[in-house]
Amino acid sequence: MMFVFLIIKKNLDQFLKQFDEVFYCSEEELQKQIEEELLEKATKEAREKGHKLGMEEGLQQGIQKGIQKGQRQEALMIAKNMLNEDFDVEMISKITNLSKEELEKIS
Repeated sequence: MMFVFLIIKKNLDQFLKQFDEVFYCSEEELQKQIEEELLEKATKEAREKGHKLGMEEGLQQGIQKGIQKGQRQEALMIAKNMLNEDFDVEMISKITNLSKEELEKIS
């Protein structure tokens, strides 16, 4: 029985020694670990926030480009109809903000 107790005590002593080695660190090391974890967390949050803002900005730019494209198509359609009705090219250019060169391409 004494032999079993010695083995258990020896194993317990080894475990406690390893436990101390694993979990013991100086205050400076602990502070450094905390700072590294905080920096890592802040970096991750900043990256996620930047990604989200970039996506929102990209969406807004896409919407704006779509609106501009639609307005241009509408101006071209109006200009084409006006040309078909023999409106003056100068007047069509003023109304649609299309250049004379652009109007020549669609006539």
